[in-house]
Amino acid sequence: MNMKMKESSSLYELSMATYFLDLILSSVIGYIALTLSYIANNLLTEMLFLISGSIFLYRALFFIHEIAHHYQKLKWFKWTWFAMIGSPFLIPPIFYYKVHLQHHSNKYSTINDPEYQNLKNSNILKKTLFLFLPVLSPIFLLIRFTLISFLSIFSKRINEWKISKGSSLTMYLEDYERPLLNKKELKELHISELILFMLSFLYLISIQRFSFYGILRVQLLEY
Repeated sequence: MNMKMKESSSLYELSMATYFLDLILSSVIGYIALTLSYIANNLLTEMLFLISGSIFLYRALFFIHEIAHHYQKLKWFKWTWFAMIGSPFLIPPIFYYKVHLQHHSNKYSTINDPEYQNLKNSNILKKTLFLFLPVLSPIFLLIRFTLISFLSIFSKRINEWKISKGSSLTMYLEDYERPLLNKKELKELHISELILFMLSFLYLISIQRFSFYGILRVQLLEY
């Protein structure tokens, strides 16, 4: 009996080598597949690479769950994940830390559960917004790390709102307020925010340039 318990408990031990290998392989394969989908010369090949790349990147992205549960133990892995996955997707690990743990410590789908909402008695507008939330999230994150980050420099009120209500990954559409962060965690939030502030502006510049060249290309083809 004791032998079986030891064997089963070993399955829950953190293996840094496995974590790093899985993260690196999933990320590299995912990005390569997306690149190949962009340069593919037919729709079927493009879709195959796009779907496979999305699956591998989703696998890599989901390590944020492990980071949230073992935040202190996965210090170096956490920053590696942020460099490879979190920063390109504008998701710092601190956004999920404590928020996910709060989900585990409260009753499922109640007002104190930040990850699951009971939409049974919600109006149609709220249900529609909830349905499109995954699609709108990239836009919200861009606004969060550009406009709100910039305004928070000059306004204490906006800065307080940014930390308490604008720095968490949650599906809760009401007035959710994240658990408090200590000084060390606030420092980490500010470092992540500075990196993503600069990256967000690069994204906006890239979108503008691609839009410009796309319009220019269409106009040239018309002539």
